[in-house]
Amino acid sequence: MLGDAGALRMTDETLTPQAVAFTLERAGHDASQLEELLRSLKSQPAVAIATLSELSDHPSFEVRSWVPRAARLALGQEGLTIIKRATHDRDPDIRDAAIEELVALDPREADFLVPELRRRLRSGDTYEPVAAMWTLAQIGAKDALGDVEEVARSADRPWHRKAAEIAVLALRGDGEEIARRIRDHDHDSVPWLAEAARIVGTKECRAALSWCVDGAPDQSCRNACREALDKFEARTSEM
Repeated sequence: MLGDAGALRMTDETLTPQAVAFTLERAGHDASQLEELLRSLKSQPAVAIATLSELSDHPSFEVRSWVPRAARLALGQEGLTIIKRATHDRDPDIRDAAIEELVALDPREADFLVPELRRRLRSGDTYEPVAAMWTLAQIGAKDALGDVEEVARSADRPWHRKAAEIAVLALRGDGEEIARRIRDHDHDSVPWLAEAARIVGTKECRAALSWCVDGAPDQSCRNACREALDKFEARTSEM
């Protein structure tokens, strides 16, 4: 229901799958309403598990696409089963979103995806191979290193080769080379290099990201490094 100030307030009785789906479709991209819904779900884990489990099969793309993020933020480790189920959703965008949430929650739990991700490296799709190689890097799937190296050598699209080349550095844990290339301002590759620095997570990678935030010659590179550095520091604070 809506309170006096217009903020969404979900009562115990309205955290049903039907009520939550209705709220999602009505709230659209209203961040304050969605955050209130998350808080309500987080306060009642048992209800949240039942509700999000049912919503993972909802006919609406908008509803299903929200479920993996909600499961991670509201349930944490208790949401793993829900997120894993979403990695098999019939919509590829939801599958990719679920993989991102799973890796963000616990990369070790994403090992079962490795065979499928290795297959995606050979996809003719424009974006699928790049998403796959970076997920493999985040998981730390060193068994897939040879597959990513093959993309770097022989992919038809030049930007696939460049992305794979840097993903290889991440899989190898080559923080020194990643940091050097950030400082040398390999402009077209900085977003990937920043992500690689975040994944490898060495002191030299952090120092290179920090330098880039203040010293890169263009705003887009500074922004990419800032985003990676924020994630780097958030992960460090959780350890």
